[in-house]
Amino acid sequence: TMAPQQENEEMLLKYDPLGDLDACPSSSRKDSGSEASADFNGNRKRSPNEFEPASWITKHSVYLAWLVLLIFANIREFMRRVGLESNKKVPLELPSQRHFPQLYSDFESTYTRNCYMRVRDVFERIIGSCPGAKVNLLDRYSNDYNWTFVYPGTQTEVINTGSYNYLGFAQASGPCADAAASSIDREGLTTCGQASQTGVPSSQQRLESLVADFLGTEDAICFPMGFATNSLHCTALADKNTLILSDEYNHASLRLGSRQSGATVKAFKHNDMADLEKCLRTAVVYGNKKRCRPYSKIIIIIEGIYSMEGSICDLPKIVELKKKYKAYLYLDEAHSIGAMGRSGRGVVEYWDVDVADVDIMMGTFTKSFGSAGGYMAGTKRLVSHLRCASPTNFYCTPMSPPVAEQIIGSMRIIMGLDGTNEGALRIDRLARNARYFRLRLKQMGFIVYGSDDSPVVPLLIYYPTHCGEYGRQMLARNIAVVVVSFPATDMTESRVRFCLSAAHTKEMLDEVLDAVNIVGDHAFSKHSKRTHLYMNKRIEW
Repeated sequence: TMAPQQENEEMLLKYDPLGDLDACPSSSRKDSGSEASADFNGNRKRSPNEFEPASWITKHSVYLAWLVLLIFANIREFMRRVGLESNKKVPLELPSQRHFPQLYSDFESTYTRNCYMRVRDVFERIIGSCPGAKVNLLDRYSNDYNWTFVYPGTQTEVINTGSYNYLGFAQASGPCADAAASSIDREGLTTCGQASQTGVPSSQQRLESLVADFLGTEDAICFPMGFATNSLHCTALADKNTLILSDEYNHASLRLGSRQSGATVKAFKHNDMADLEKCLRTAVVYGNKKRCRPYSKIIIIIEGIYSMEGSICDLPKIVELKKKYKAYLYLDEAHSIGAMGRSGRGVVEYWDVDVADVDIMMGTFTKSFGSAGGYMAGTKRLVSHLRCASPTNFYCTPMSPPVAEQIIGSMRIIMGLDGTNEGALRIDRLARNARYFRLRLKQMGFIVYGSDDSPVVPLLIYYPTHCGEYGRQMLARNIAVVVVSFPATDMTESRVRFCLSAAHTKEMLDEVLDAVNIVGDHAFSKHSKRTHLYMNKRIEW
């Protein structure tokens, strides 16, 4: 019998990330989205989710790096208290509040002052242009280790791999931008009132109808903020007698909304169908142990593409479990709508799942549509309930007309209603860019998480100190990247996250790849043991 590691490598050798999927490797995280084999976008088949594990030496040395960081952080805190080092921090309390209980966490403040502040220069950059394939960043430098910045007034044009501009609709000119600008003359910028009282602009009404047509649902409702679409609407769908089963890597907006609803919340392992079924079976058999009664309903909450992992949910199996245990399914397509599927209709189309099998469809307009806001879609009964029970309908202004017009224009292009095939070309270009970029990174020796079909590309660097190095070295080569570390990820999984766009040309991607290769060699962050499995793969442009 073949050993598991050898068998896994043999399966990877058969798997062509740029062609058909002959075999799918098992994952150390049990990410079972790798088992599908149906065609997608012509002859190409779905790619598996890959999570190559790091060596135990790497993991333990990362913990050691964190330990050293925290030790020196506390030493510097002591030096500030005794006056051996100047204290630049903002006082946590006023003199009159000296005997009050602490309002802020001591550990969080220590971490912010001594760890985050040292790499603050790679975050919170000021943007000076439209964030398309390239973007202008305001130049700045610091004379006091990032406590304050000096802006000389100049700008630098860089390749933008940080924005979620998947289809390249973040443009300052073109039909979408022109339609958004002209809507200001007709409808202004805002209604200056809540949707339930002053009503919604006609552009939002047209948008809601178009979203329902695009998704294939009975109705849809739109909101001015994507985060609030999740965080404020779980309260309208769940209560104290509800069980919410949430993927452990769900977005913070979903976790916040789940907690605010008062429901019992349990997390299942990422994309692990065995663990999800175990949670469902336990809930059905034992019910709510605190209340000694069955749950009134069970809601499974998942994402289409997970923004930190680059992985794609195993939707067919989740739908199968949802039907088996009579649970409801809430699907967040913030990163997948527009970017996945033959015609950009998200993971539902990507997996060829019936739209009716997803009870609550949610998505945002801040990624593929180059705008702002979010939507929820489903049956007319569901949407009517949300119109009556949604906090945003009573306490928030509706969408701004130019924002809605930008979405309408980009969505019509994706649907082909503008009379061109521009939308299909952008979707195909994005898929090709994602596969090419991921393959090249793997050939260089980097560990890359997620599926080759995902435009979110997490490159694992592990060490928190490498975040500052990658951010600075890439910017010095005129490339803007996003670096992520704890608490946004696990302590041992710091990463560089690339978000690819249909607006990126092959020349731009090659420039980014060449820079990453140089920085990776300098930082010794090429940790993959599977490089040999990808060396003979290539893509035709």
